Amino acid sequence: MYLHHIQLINYRNYPEASYAFSRQVTAFTGLNGTGKTNLLDAIYYLSALRSFLSYADQNVMRHGTDFFFICGEFTRHHTRHTIRCQFKVGAGKEVSEDGTPYQRFSAHVGRYPMVLIAPQDMELITGGSEVRRKFFDQVISQVDAVYLQNLMIYQHTLQQRNSLLDHFNRTQTWDEDLLLAYDEKLTDSGNKLIQRRKLFIENFQTELVNAYFKLSGQESVQVLYRSDISGDDFASVLLTARPRDRVLQRTTAGPHRDDYIFMMNGQELKKSGSQGQQKTFIAALKLAHYAHILEHTGFAPVLLMDDLFDKLDDIRVNRLLQLIATNKGQVFITDAREERTRQALLKADLDFEIIQPGKTVIPSTT
Repeated sequence: MYLHHIQLINYRNYPEASYAFSRQVTAFTGLNGTGKTNLLDAIYYLSALRSFLSYADQNVMRHGTDFFFICGEFTRHHTRHTIRCQFKVGAGKEVSEDGTPYQRFSAHVGRYPMVLIAPQDMELITGGSEVRRKFFDQVISQVDAVYLQNLMIYQHTLQQRNSLLDHFNRTQTWDEDLLLAYDEKLTDSGNKLIQRRKLFIENFQTELVNAYFKLSGQESVQVLYRSDISGDDFASVLLTARPRDRVLQRTTAGPHRDDYIFMMNGQELKKSGSQGQQKTFIAALKLAHYAHILEHTGFAPVLLMDDLFDKLDDIRVNRLLQLIATNKGQVFITDAREERTRQALLKADLDFEIIQPGKTVIPSTT
């Protein structure tokens, strides 16, 4: 997959801009505040239909405006496609592929996959279980439409069940049969999520170990999937938790409470890993994500790396760039220092260009 061109209107600090990309690696360099990360964010939006800097579309419009527009031209499976995304206050979001609007945004998931490595990724280690669940849900959903459908059903049913529990509390009523109907639907989709997560983590583990070894060559790493539900026993767990659910007015058991535990040398990374080890683990996690998409789709996703040199030392940066040179996929990098980036990319013998947003384009041949 390859992104040839992007056009922006009113996206963050860009009133209007247009960039063409013709090399394997494109680096956005310049001082802070010039729009490097914002441009990377706009590229990510074409894949995820949301910003990685803010979940609310209203927050990515340029100050003082009431809409934004992004257009990208891709080659995917040897065919050219145009993706248009626009948002207007009061009208909402519209997304189209080759002029045909999506009726459901979920239909876009996985069609133009990208893997993002960004400073906020450290939350995957330091944050709560919800952060890790969302990450792995995204990884699986990008290559498994059935999983995405079950996830959407589960989340919708969970919301309905929680609303019903709240209604029972407010009205001091109880309807066993109605709650049972929601329980049956919740356990059906929930069991499917749990089984798919178990199968996924078995395969992903190998990809993670390989990626970490290539970056570091040290330490043993592992991801453990932790769930309160064993086998297909979700229905009985939900029944046992019902008194607690009734008191707390929410569903207290289920795959929405699952977690993924990151391990290194037999110990939890969050508690024992150094900052360098944690940064390397995150990079390996994202490269495993990359390998997972490549294996299941047959083409390399676009790799986005924000503030690359802040995460890894020079040795690991060089190893990462060597891996990039091997897979031949398209890559976008941001860094404040143009010369440091240019020297690193030249050392890795990569075909690249450097774009200073609003200024110049510096190809690898100069």
